[in-house]
Amino acid sequence: MVRQKRGKIMMTEYKAMVEKYSMLIEADEWNKQSTGMHMHSLKSMWYETEETQKHTDNGMVVDYSYPDGHIERFQDGKLIYTFGKKLEGDALLAAYKDKS
Repeated sequence: MVRQKRGKIMMTEYKAMVEKYSMLIEADEWNKQSTGMHMHSLKSMWYETEETQKHTDNGMVVDYSYPDGHIERFQDGKLIYTFGKKLEGDALLAAYKDKS
């Protein structure tokens, strides 16, 4: 929708949608930055489960944590497990807005 306001033409119909999409791109970039890395062969990490304890039987693992709380586990350079769920959409936006 185009509105005229005191001689100026303003595009208002998609403004909120564009702002939300812009914030979503920002939040996605924020969530790509690792907040920590642990290289270990422990079976006692606070997020470990019975299922994932076997991963260290084959050697060291590397766990990367991310701002939204999910943790990705790698072994020999390959992603072998994700703890938690990587946030997307409105859930990611909410976490991003609450970051400060």
